Amino acid sequence: MRKTRGTLLVLLLVGLSAVFTFAQGAATVETSIDIIVSPDVLAIKLDGSQPIAISGLTLEVDGELYSLNLYPGFQGLNFDNISLPICFVLRVQFSSTPLTIECAELGNRIFTVTLPAADVFWFDPTLNALLPINVLDNSTLLQNCSAGARCTFTFSAPAAVTPTPLPTISLDCVISDTLNMFSTVDTDGDGYSDFEELCILQTSPDEPNFDTDDDGVLDEIEEWMRSINPNWAEVNIANEDRDQDWLFDTVELDNGTDPNEIDTDGDLVSDFLEFYWLGTNPTENDLRDENGDGFPDVMSRYFPPSAAPDACRLLVTLTIDELYVVDPEEANGFDIIPGDEPEMTYGLDIEGEIVDNRYRQQWSASGVMGGDRLRNFPQIPARAMSCGQTAVVYVRLIESDAPFGGVATLGEANTPIPLIFHRVPIAWVGQAGSEIIFAGIVEDGAYDYRLRYTLIVEPQL
Repeated sequence: MRKTRGTLLVLLLVGLSAVFTFAQGAATVETSIDIIVSPDVLAIKLDGSQPIAISGLTLEVDGELYSLNLYPGFQGLNFDNISLPICFVLRVQFSSTPLTIECAELGNRIFTVTLPAADVFWFDPTLNALLPINVLDNSTLLQNCSAGARCTFTFSAPAAVTPTPLPTISLDCVISDTLNMFSTVDTDGDGYSDFEELCILQTSPDEPNFDTDDDGVLDEIEEWMRSINPNWAEVNIANEDRDQDWLFDTVELDNGTDPNEIDTDGDLVSDFLEFYWLGTNPTENDLRDENGDGFPDVMSRYFPPSAAPDACRLLVTLTIDELYVVDPEEANGFDIIPGDEPEMTYGLDIEGEIVDNRYRQQWSASGVMGGDRLRNFPQIPARAMSCGQTAVVYVRLIESDAPFGGVATLGEANTPIPLIFHRVPIAWVGQAGSEIIFAGIVEDGAYDYRLRYTLIVEPQL
C-alpha cells in the first residue's frame, strides 16, 4: 500500500518497541524546549549542548499523537542521539511565514518537513484558531501548551544512547558507513531507489511505482499535485513537462520556475526536490554549503562524520547498450550490397570543455538489416566530474552508401545531463535504457535507429 505524501504519521505509542523508555536511574540532561506556532508553521526548538535521546517526544492534539521521528523527512536523524541545539519545523506547502529568529539563527541545524494544508493538525481553519498541544514523553505528560503562539518549558531528557552500528546498506533515511544516499538499492525493481521511495516520494520500496498515463510523472506525484491544485496534473499536452524534472509546465509557470531548466536557481537541487520534498524556494539560490564540501547542507546532513566526503567529486560512466535497427536507410534491394553501412561516433563530454574522448564504431561488409541489434561497443573510460557540471552524451550517426560513395548524415545528438540532485542518489541521473532516436528520410529512403545507453554517476571516494 502506497504511503500518501503528507499523510500524517499518527501512531499510538503503546507497545511501540522503537521508542525510548526511561530506565530506572538513567542519566538525564536538562534542555529547554520552545514550541512556536502560526497557522501554517509549527517549530520546535531544543536548546543545549549535550546530545540527548528524544525518541519518545510526542505531540498530542485532539487525542491524536504525532511523533517527530516518524516523519520521513526527519528519519535521517538518530532520535536516540540528537545533537543540540536543533529546530524541527513542520511547514505548510507555499507558506511564506518566516522562521522565528531563534530557529533562523541555527543555520544547518534546522530540519524541515513540508505538508499539504490538509495535514496541519495544530490549527483549525473552520474555527480560524490555533489548538492546544500536549507534549508527551511516551505516555507521560510533560507540558500542556494552551492555544497560542509560543510555549516554553524545561525537559529532563535522557542522555544520548550510544548508537547501534548500522548495516552496510540501510533501507531508511540513515546513512551508514557507506554512502547509501548514492546507493542504487531498489528492492521492488521499479527504477526508484529505496532512499527515494522512503525519504522523498514516501512510497513503499516493496511495491513498484507506476506511470499509468506514460507522461513521465509518477502516479503518486500526480495525485499529490492534484491534491494541491486539481488543474496541475490534468493538462494533456505533448510537452507538459519539457525539462523532464517531474514538475508539469503548469506547476512551473504558476510558481515562477523555468519549465526549461531542471534547477532554476542553480543551487544544485532540482526544482522538483525543492518544491516537493524540501519546501524551499526553487527560484532563489538559498541552499547553503557552509562546510564547502560541494554538497548543499540539506544533503550533507545525511552523511555521518565518519563517512562524509570532502568534496562532491563524481565518476561518470557511459555505456552504449544497443543500437536497434528498426529500419535502415536503404537495404531495399537497390544496392549491389544488400544492407547499409552505418558509422557511429559517440563520447562522454563535459559541457564547456574541449572534446577529447570520442569513439567510433563502423559496420561494413554486408552492412546492417532491419531488426538487427548491434551491441559490444568499445567502453569509454569513466570520467571524473564534479557536482554542478553538465555531462553531455554525444552521438553522431552517418551511413555510407557503398559502392556509390555517398554519405548520409542520419543525425547528431548532444544530450546534456546536469550533475545536480534531482534523482537521489545522484547516481541515478541517467538510468539504464535511456534512448536516443535517429529517424527521418534522406534521398534513398526512410530510416529509424534506436540507441539505448546507460549513464552511471557515482561518488569518487
